[in-house]
Amino acid sequence: MHLEDKKKSLLLFWTVFIVYILIYMTKSCFGAAMAAIVDAGVLTKSQTGLISALFYLVYAPLQIVGGIAVDRYNPERLIKIGIIGAAIANGIVFFTQNYIVMLVAWTFNAVAQFAIWPGVFKIVSSQLAPDHRPRAAFLISFSASSGILVAYLVAAAVKRWQDNFAISAMVLLACVIVLHLVTRHVEPYMVPDKVPRGVHTNEPIKLVNHNMSTATIFSLGCVFLMTVKVMLRAAVENGYKTLSATMLMESYEHITPSIGNLLNALVIVSGIAGLIFARYVLFPRIFKDEIACTFFLIALSTPLCALIHFVGQINEWIVIACLCIISMLLNGTQYLLMNYTMRFSKYGLNGTVAGINNAGGAIGLVIQNYLFAVIAEEFGWAAVADTSLIFIGATALCMLIAIPIWKKFKNLEHDEETVEA
Repeated sequence: MHLEDKKKSLLLFWTVFIVYILIYMTKSCFGAAMAAIVDAGVLTKSQTGLISALFYLVYAPLQIVGGIAVDRYNPERLIKIGIIGAAIANGIVFFTQNYIVMLVAWTFNAVAQFAIWPGVFKIVSSQLAPDHRPRAAFLISFSASSGILVAYLVAAAVKRWQDNFAISAMVLLACVIVLHLVTRHVEPYMVPDKVPRGVHTNEPIKLVNHNMSTATIFSLGCVFLMTVKVMLRAAVENGYKTLSATMLMESYEHITPSIGNLLNALVIVSGIAGLIFARYVLFPRIFKDEIACTFFLIALSTPLCALIHFVGQINEWIVIACLCIISMLLNGTQYLLMNYTMRFSKYGLNGTVAGINNAGGAIGLVIQNYLFAVIAEEFGWAAVADTSLIFIGATALCMLIAIPIWKKFKNLEHDEETVEA
């Protein structure tokens, strides 16, 4: 089912877009409040780290389950269930300072959110008016960065760390009410998708005829290679975003913590600029192929990662420029990932692929939170740069392998659509 009414489609998109930014804000509020929690003596650094890590360890595999679920059931309903669960988790953390209770509540939060991102992507790629979907895929790429920014602004504004979770719980309850009202409003305007020949009405709607199994589609569609790319990219990009301030402060005596944080903000803003660069400069103007364009961006970032090995030895502005450009290039691949994932809409598997990719990203965050910090502490920042270079090199290799396979997959799509026509 999808919308053809343009006004209703825009209403649904902007509702989902704003709601997901706020959901991401609440998901990030624990990280944003972490410094205040440790400073208040409520938890130790290792305890807060374990809570964050366990969230993503549970969250990652459940994204695959959520992706499969939204391809079979109502995505709006699954999103609303997730929002309610997240509100309960935030409410529990607000009312308690017990470590075990907080650990269980935040793990429950990860379980509750199993279908939120796959559901959001399912709506954007399948339920909006067809003309709105490409622009919606671009705009939804900004949601994560925007949510993190809002989370840190809230954390800076509140007087007590507990208030982060009270605000999050109230925001989530408001989100579920607004989403419910809007989806109830637009549902009567949904029209059935075209059911192709040979597909029974009780099966997931697919927009092309094919005799391929899901495993074959995933193999030809390079889903495994793309998930590895998402995992490694997330580890490197988020590693530099979160560790840049500390790295610069420890490598250059005249860079204070406050200056380091300001420079780190510049790195984050550069990542947002990367989405615009990918959308309006590269794809589809110069590159027509999502994976070839992804390889180009990854390859450009490789020598910059190599330069960071010399942090503390070369001028700090060279390092800062490298960090900003790396952030721009790697975050630009997020827009390409959205376009890649939308290719699976015609097979009724876009939610599943979105969930698999998001699982890869969550594993990358676990790697970034622990591996990079341990390497920095034990071996220094040059070793972190070397590890990032290995990760980026492996990512480029995955994309290089995927390019010819992906071209065959797109040619196969074209052949199927020609037969259907």
